[in-house]
Amino acid sequence: MPSNYMVKILFGFFLFIGATELVMAEKVEPEHKVVLSGAGGIFNPFDGKTGFSGLGQLMFQTSPQVRFGGEFELRDYQAELFKVNNVDIQSFILRGIGLFFLRPEGVSPYIGAGIGFSVNNFDENEVEKRRPSIRIKNDIGLGFGVLGLVGVEVPVGDRFAFFVEGRASADFQVTNTEEPGGDETDIENIGGISGLGGIRLRF
Repeated sequence: MPSNYMVKILFGFFLFIGATELVMAEKVEPEHKVVLSGAGGIFNPFDGKTGFSGLGQLMFQTSPQVRFGGEFELRDYQAELFKVNNVDIQSFILRGIGLFFLRPEGVSPYIGAGIGFSVNNFDENEVEKRRPSIRIKNDIGLGFGVLGLVGVEVPVGDRFAFFVEGRASADFQVTNTEEPGGDETDIENIGGISGLGGIRLRF
């Protein structure tokens, strides 16, 4: 689960990007200012079984080494919920994200961080079947999360690029249950690590 330490790292990352923007603002104007990305790969929850991850991304090149924007990610996997192993989950995540490229052009490693909100659809019947002492009030969980990533981008011509990324995330789902002791609000971490590959188009 993320601690104050992780929050400080994310704050420091965005502060660093902001400082870079101020330094670069008067030096170089990026040739392409809009970047569209699509990617697919695997998602492995910290407690569960590996599944699929796919995302679409819209970002803005604010300087030669900095991008800000948003993305939509879909995950289909199995994870532990309510102390029940391998519950089927589909997560729909909307996230704000920032990237910092170590080189302004050519093949470049990069780092990034993001903050998002999610809607998680899970199999509540499976949970109640294996834990008959509880009743889940709905089969949709709302959540929030943070992530960090590292990647490499390889340009192909002027407008296209291939990229690969490794990601680690902490994603919290909030749900309500009825248990023998009364109603409870459960907060569970269904985060994990991802490996993605895709293509980018620059305008």
